[in-house]
Amino acid sequence: MSTSGNKTSADAARANIQAVISQSGGIIRTSTIDGHRAMRETLLFLRKIEKTILRFGMIEPEERILVAVSGGADSVCLLHVLHSLTATLGCELAVAHFDHGLRPAEDPQETAFAASLASSLGVECACGQPEIPLDPGSPSLEERARLARYTFLEETCRRLGTHKIALAHHMNDQAETVLMRLLRGSGAEGLAGMAPVRGGRFIRPLIEVSRAEIEAYLRAKGLPYMSDSSNRSLDPLRNRLRLELIPFLASFQPRIVERLAATAEILRLDHAFLKQCADEWIRERCEHESGSVKIPRAAFVSLPAGLQNHVIREVLRSAARGSLRRVEIRHIDAVKAIGAAPGNRGPLHLPNGIRAEANPAYLIVGSRTAVHTGPEFSYLMQSPGTCALPEAGASLTLRLMPSTDGVELDGVPQREYFDADRIRFPLTVRSIRPGDRFRPLGMSGARKLKDFLIDLKIPRSERARIPLLTHRSGSEIVWVCGLRIDDRFKLTTETKRVLEGIYLKRETAPSGA
Repeated sequence: MSTSGNKTSADAARANIQAVISQSGGIIRTSTIDGHRAMRETLLFLRKIEKTILRFGMIEPEERILVAVSGGADSVCLLHVLHSLTATLGCELAVAHFDHGLRPAEDPQETAFAASLASSLGVECACGQPEIPLDPGSPSLEERARLARYTFLEETCRRLGTHKIALAHHMNDQAETVLMRLLRGSGAEGLAGMAPVRGGRFIRPLIEVSRAEIEAYLRAKGLPYMSDSSNRSLDPLRNRLRLELIPFLASFQPRIVERLAATAEILRLDHAFLKQCADEWIRERCEHESGSVKIPRAAFVSLPAGLQNHVIREVLRSAARGSLRRVEIRHIDAVKAIGAAPGNRGPLHLPNGIRAEANPAYLIVGSRTAVHTGPEFSYLMQSPGTCALPEAGASLTLRLMPSTDGVELDGVPQREYFDADRIRFPLTVRSIRPGDRFRPLGMSGARKLKDFLIDLKIPRSERARIPLLTHRSGSEIVWVCGLRIDDRFKLTTETKRVLEGIYLKRETAPSGA
């Protein structure tokens, strides 16, 4: 992002603002109203916003706040309100203005206006543009513009050493957000709208005041602001909601904006409680391995359906590193379905690179990379003995027997016997590799190990942890530990010496071991 600063004397800045006003038809000039009434309404407005700031802990004493200023009515109001409250709150301000570069006729004037406004208040200002110009014809233009703007704000916040970023979203914006998400089929978290404080960094001091209150404040103060021509277009969904749907709903409920904002607040509190319950349950019951979360199925299906939804949402959020964009209720229902069905289920490929599958014990959710590729390992055994395999949660013990006396063919897959004269130390115990092949006991030809494991219905999340006993520098599989030996190393009537192998997992032990 490119940035610039602008500091002049207050008098020069005010003159600059007036020059911008006279040059642009996009600036709305407001007039003052009766003095006493204006002072009273202004004081009540300031107190209302101060109460919001204190209730949500938005600003702490001695913090430096970066105020996002587009030049429009909302952001001009935000800057002036916070500037009026700096002494009360004990904070310091800086301004950030982002020029999207999408309106060549208006953007330069807005940038000059924002910079001059900041200087008139004696506040440092940083202006920026996208490093890569935005394409006006892009189908995802709105999202790309949003990401570019937030990237600039976060970079500026770090560069200027500010603690919080103040955004000018207000009650009408909240109502529009709730309606947008309702139309898209969002759940409780989506319908909770925009949080007053997001991620401990972004704050919305105007979230409990309406657009009408903001405009009344600007009139009372006689403050000019810029008018964005794109706000009159009916192409973006949000504009259609603002210009068409909300006025229509207001004909049924004049206080529709307040009602929607109040509903968002109720759902926000309900969601916060259920999220806390889900987080605690995940922390106490689930296992975290190699970038995936293992949910115990028996305990999960006993949860109330609503709490199941929140558990899945938080696990999906963790797998996607904090993002739930494009995740819908149908995705959550699909994960719940494979968790409730018996046996092995999945895999499901979900948005944001998430994968989910189930085995008889666990519902496993993680990034596709994490679930596909488990830990790689390789251990060298120079002679008979015991090799610990922490990646598999197990150990492998090899014991040389001088004859077949003492061989117990009890059919326990954790204990196998091999013709010792067909095997040469050192042996390698390693993880599965792409292209591995072996000849399963009783078969005359070789098979892909992957196909063999699929036939046994072993989930991919477990395959990567299965150790292979190999020789010839790991190229030849002797034993797929705990599952099947290679037919070429079995005992025969000609076997003289025996190599016994015991594969011991933490939760199992072969009889007689």
